[in-house]
Amino acid sequence: PEVNKRITFRLTDFYLDKKGFYWLTTHKDGLVRMSKDGREFDKWTTEQGLPTNTLLRIESIDDKYLWISTISGLCRFEMETGGILIFNHEHGLPANEFTARTSSTTDDGKLIFGSNAGFTIVDPHKVRPDTSETEVIISDITFHNQSIKHVTDKPILTSPLEETREIRLPYKRNSFTIHFFSKDKDLPKYNNYEYRLVGLEDNWIYLGETKHTTYTNLSPGKYTFEVKSTNKSNVWSNNPTQLSIQIKPPWYLSWYALAGYVIFVAVIIITSMHAYTSRVKLKKEIEFSEFKVNAEHELTERKLAFFTNVSHDLKTPLTLINAPLGDLLQAEDLTDEQKNKLQVIHKNSGRLYKLISDLLDFRKLTQKQMPLLVKKTNIKQLIENTCVAFHEEYMVKAINFVCNIDVPEEIFADPRKIEKILWNLLSNAIKFTPRDGEIYLNVELATIAQKQHLKILVKDTGIGITDTNKEKIFDRFYQAREGVENAPEGTGIGLSIVKDLVEIHHGNIELTSDPGIGTTFIVTFPSKKEYYSEEELDNSTKVKEVPFAVKQDGNLLTSEEKKHTRYNLPKILLAEDNLELLDYLAGHFEKNFKVYKATDGKKGFHLAKEKNPDIIVTDVLMPNMNGYDFCSKLKQQFETSHIPVVMLTANDTVEQQIEGLEKGAEAYIAKPFDIKLLDTTIVSILETRKKIRERIMGIHDDEDHNSKLTPRDIEFIEELKCCIEENMGDHKLNVELISEHFAMSKSHLNRKIKSLTGQTPNNLIKSVRLKKAYDLIKKEGFRVSEAAHITGFSDPNYFTICFSKEFGINPSKV
Repeated sequence: PEVNKRITFRLTDFYLDKKGFYWLTTHKDGLVRMSKDGREFDKWTTEQGLPTNTLLRIESIDDKYLWISTISGLCRFEMETGGILIFNHEHGLPANEFTARTSSTTDDGKLIFGSNAGFTIVDPHKVRPDTSETEVIISDITFHNQSIKHVTDKPILTSPLEETREIRLPYKRNSFTIHFFSKDKDLPKYNNYEYRLVGLEDNWIYLGETKHTTYTNLSPGKYTFEVKSTNKSNVWSNNPTQLSIQIKPPWYLSWYALAGYVIFVAVIIITSMHAYTSRVKLKKEIEFSEFKVNAEHELTERKLAFFTNVSHDLKTPLTLINAPLGDLLQAEDLTDEQKNKLQVIHKNSGRLYKLISDLLDFRKLTQKQMPLLVKKTNIKQLIENTCVAFHEEYMVKAINFVCNIDVPEEIFADPRKIEKILWNLLSNAIKFTPRDGEIYLNVELATIAQKQHLKILVKDTGIGITDTNKEKIFDRFYQAREGVENAPEGTGIGLSIVKDLVEIHHGNIELTSDPGIGTTFIVTFPSKKEYYSEEELDNSTKVKEVPFAVKQDGNLLTSEEKKHTRYNLPKILLAEDNLELLDYLAGHFEKNFKVYKATDGKKGFHLAKEKNPDIIVTDVLMPNMNGYDFCSKLKQQFETSHIPVVMLTANDTVEQQIEGLEKGAEAYIAKPFDIKLLDTTIVSILETRKKIRERIMGIHDDEDHNSKLTPRDIEFIEELKCCIEENMGDHKLNVELISEHFAMSKSHLNRKIKSLTGQTPNNLIKSVRLKKAYDLIKKEGFRVSEAAHITGFSDPNYFTICFSKEFGINPSKV
């Protein structure tokens, strides 16, 4: 079965050797050797040296050589080595084409093969193959059909190609064809050739009778072309002809190009390393510089923070100076000399406050904590008020001050910043203007870059500023004191603050000065709403201004409050960590209030829950619990949410005031403060509370007072009135029923209702019933007995007494 699978070709003859192998001649597949079981299988064709693949007969006499007739001559096949000798007409045969099934052996060891020209008898013992080697000559190399011998652009050969053993080809000629031939002159057309290109090919490539081979796109490098051939007896030469071929690299792969690449890469590496080391060095220098700058900045910030904290601390003793000073200045029994001395104290106190404010402003500017807050401003009044503050200094130095204000009353600007700018410019002008000098202030509108601007000009006849000082005048801490006699000491930050404030206001400041003649500052900034962004507009909640004037009778209490007995005075809670200021405030308020004191917010909160004061005055910066947290906690607790809070603090920025008001404070007063301002603020708040009580009781219908209460208190009042009105017909309605409704103790409920309405729960229930009865009788025409029954009065006589007492008229006459 295995043999049948192997034999897929047409057989013409076969021979069985002594080793048990079948030798098969085929019609088109050459010579085949196969074992009896078919497992071993070998094949020889023209590629191995047969003259043709069509074999006819096979004979052997010694089991060493096989003699095979073909259609192209007679060949001898060596069974051990596979060597092949070919004989044809040129060797003496009568014909090259033999006939099929015509062959035999003789008894004397000869072979007979039949051909078209008769029988051919071969004596194997007398056949001696030609062992001479045939030399191969390389005759030509062509490049696209152009011979190497005819290359004219740059000749390659320096000697005949047959004598050349080495050639060098440019890279553009790396595709070529090699031509060769054999020197065997006997039967050259029967020579077979093999070749290989060492460096590209390891095995020999059989060409047969072909006498050329082609290579394309060879890579640069050295190669050796080897070629050999067979002689007329088909014996291969052992000494192939060799030709060394070197393909030169292109210019970009030449040694000088590679050297250039190496140098270029080396330069890049060296440059990169140098740049890297330089960058690392620069980075370290930058980091060190940043470290130094940060360290200096941190040190400066710590210094500023220290001075800021000291400034805050100075405001409290400054308050203790100003507040009693205000009391003393109100006294009527002072002599003129005493008043003058007190006014000197008051003046220098104001100057000290100004220096503290400048330092705090400087701190805010360096921290970028002074955002622009533009709003509609009465600029004329602001400028006039600022100028009035310097009137006394003009008088002392005999300075002629001329002020011209030619602007509409209202423009859009940040009033605080404009006031600080003008204050610093006027202070600077007074400082450097000698006696009998002149200061001119002109304020007008100007059009700059098609935008309306406010233009402020401050001109003096002072000592002037040199060109050197002009470049430094706006630097922080720089002071120009040339030619100024007895000038007051300054901080050197006034004009720096002016410049920063002008830039924040999107404005511009110009300086012109002539030494000995005077100095002129011109400040311009936009003055319309559309020139500012939404973030720069002051849209914060406005608090109604409280009149600062004290009542002419000198009493803080209203006529209603003056009716209180000594034991029924309104209660005030003071929370302040500065004991001296706490004692002063307590002594000031004890005439008109029942005073409770706390040294921090935590103690203040417990006192507020226990004493239920009518108003609380608290500092912001306190230990344990600050004023913001204290106020926020008061407003979150139901028992204390109704108590109004006034904050006292050295933090006077708009943002901090807004934060205090957002925490629920009713008023925010900056230190140092005028004690009259605090008194008037407290009276105003208590009067507002009184009006709220009247609205709750139905005496007034001004709904705007709801804005003075917290949402929780408003909700409580509405629910309380609904509870009373729903249960009005029940004569058993009392404080116990209401306390159960609100799930709170009677004591807490009593304090809450009394604080909000001024009445006890039982009196409030009676007042609401009586008002409802009044409406039933007056507006709806009910009889007195019916109204009394509907509103929960079981005794008509008692109803009549209460009604007459409440409204001053008998119910039957309504």
